[in-house]
Amino acid sequence: MSAGTRLAAAISDKISYDVHWPTAYGLGRLSCGLEGAKTCPPPPAMPKDKWKDSFAEAAAQVAHYYRDNGRK
Repeated sequence: MSAGTRLAAAISDKISYDVHWPTAYGLGRLSCGLEGAKTCPPPPAMPKDKWKDSFAEAAAQVAHYYRDNGRK
């Protein structure tokens, strides 16, 4: 778990999302398309100054998930 988090942290500022894949950046575009819209707005970009805190929050959620599910 910690090795994966360290690897992700090392490249976290170099990741770009392919918005054509709904799982890469939420389901907003998929939902829009299913509603029959001809064009769907791209998802808003997270400001770069929030990346570090967002990564820390995501890493904590992943660690929490694996820690809690590992005890069962």
